[in-house]
Amino acid sequence: MNFIFFIAGILIFLWSMRQLEQSLGKLGSRTLNRILQDYTRTPLHGIGLGVVATAILQSSSVVGLITLAFVGAGILRLKDAIGVILGANLGTTFTGWLVTYLGFKLNLTELYIPLLGLSALGLLISQPQKRIYISFHALFAFALLLMGLFLMKESVEFIHDYVDVNAIAQLNPWVFFLIGVLLTAVTQSSSATMMIALAAVNSEILSLQAAAALVIGADLGTTSTVILGAIQGSVVKRQVAFVHFIFNFIVDVVSFLCLPILLSIITNIYGIEDPLYSLVALHSTFNLLGMMTFIPLVNWLERTAEKLFPSPKQSTLSIEEVSLRVPKAALTAAKKDLHELLISVTLLNSWRLKLNNLLSTHKNSNLEKLTFLKPTVNATYVWLKEKENQMANYLLDLQKQDISEAELNTIQHYQVCVRDALYSAKAIKDAQLDLDEFSETTDFAGQKALSKLLNETETLYSNFISWLDDTTTDLDIQNISDSLNRIKASHDDFNRSIYQLIDDRHLHHEKASSTLNINREILLGSRSLLNAIQHLIFEFKKPSSVTSLINSTHDEFVKNKNGDISNRKSDRL
Repeated sequence: MNFIFFIAGILIFLWSMRQLEQSLGKLGSRTLNRILQDYTRTPLHGIGLGVVATAILQSSSVVGLITLAFVGAGILRLKDAIGVILGANLGTTFTGWLVTYLGFKLNLTELYIPLLGLSALGLLISQPQKRIYISFHALFAFALLLMGLFLMKESVEFIHDYVDVNAIAQLNPWVFFLIGVLLTAVTQSSSATMMIALAAVNSEILSLQAAAALVIGADLGTTSTVILGAIQGSVVKRQVAFVHFIFNFIVDVVSFLCLPILLSIITNIYGIEDPLYSLVALHSTFNLLGMMTFIPLVNWLERTAEKLFPSPKQSTLSIEEVSLRVPKAALTAAKKDLHELLISVTLLNSWRLKLNNLLSTHKNSNLEKLTFLKPTVNATYVWLKEKENQMANYLLDLQKQDISEAELNTIQHYQVCVRDALYSAKAIKDAQLDLDEFSETTDFAGQKALSKLLNETETLYSNFISWLDDTTTDLDIQNISDSLNRIKASHDDFNRSIYQLIDDRHLHHEKASSTLNINREILLGSRSLLNAIQHLIFEFKKPSSVTSLINSTHDEFVKNKNGDISNRKSDRL
């Protein structure tokens, strides 16, 4: 029965530890996001933050996830992220001190049951997803963690009945080191391995040296999580995984080889005689010494990681590679993908409208390097529609995360950008066939009017490309207004030319609507693309001025268009 209790204790501990990590991550991730961005200016800042954040959140995995996402999004430099990794290794040793005191030095028999009852009551009366609910969930997980510790501590004695403790004592320390690596790789929790080691030492099943070897091996086993996550991941994930592994590997192997010296430091310098405190003190000591040793080597780690896993020219991750659990990084990835989407729409529209001068002028610009144009125009349009759907779903899911009001506002801007970018692409797609048919007419006046409309459209698109090439360009409201007004004037001229062609019998009535469609779609395509660019690049720069300009131009266009058609109908009557 003790064997069953021991296994149950391990499983309860593993589950409760995971739940505690998730709850604390939800409660503190927004703050950690802000601190990572604002205060991780140097590797030393990163180390301090890694220590404190991991100790508070009780999860190096949460800290690592957010750090990894920030590096991928270009918010955090790899060098500073290395500092966070070094600090997180030390911060995670705080768990050992906490559970040693609470789980082995205090009588928890009468503590975890009231905590379970109190937290269960809180979960029943509070609303899910609220911070108070998450707080009670963390308390519930903590109570279960204490319960798991209690079961492990009280039932570990079963080993005496089935295993020769003296035979265990004769095993080579390398065996315990390897067991620690494998056990942590399987359970994905170095804390669980630490608890097993503490329970074994407390029951005198393992010597302090054997338990220390087990814990050192567990420290290396934690790298398996990052390595597995990086195998199919992006380059930056492999860089971080490499740094994490090489740091732990060197520190843990050296610590194991120097284990007698470390134990001597604990006994003779620290003066600690209690084997439980000696074990957690050793865990903190070799991680502290390892961190201090590698602080001067941060630049070397960065160069080595980048040399072994060179980053592509466009290093910012896309939305497929950034977790929604890190909203700041997710928004950065979304902006990068939307920028790419707008570039593709701009180039696709330019190609459909045969704006050859514009395409030739910007042939060697940054725009061409970033574009995602497919081998054919139709394939590009299909890709755009797929990307729209992907982006829309990603932004909807991002809204469900724990985000600030400012982040929600940005998401809404990006949703408008996605919608209007595809409106523009569809409008120009609809106009292309009619445009090709009209180009076959020999009417000089009609061709001249069309040419003027396309020239003005090309001028406006040139502004679009300039902004997309350099998003730091100031928004020139007057320039936009002049461009749209010229397009509107060209639209009116083209309309008059079309009606003249109808009157002169050069354009059949059945083709009149498709010809008028050219005018309508080009103007709507330009308006939608401008609105999309404004909501991506200039979302917090005079948005009301640009939006009112776009809407007023569109309203005037619709009003005049309807008026022109009504007048033409009345003339014919």
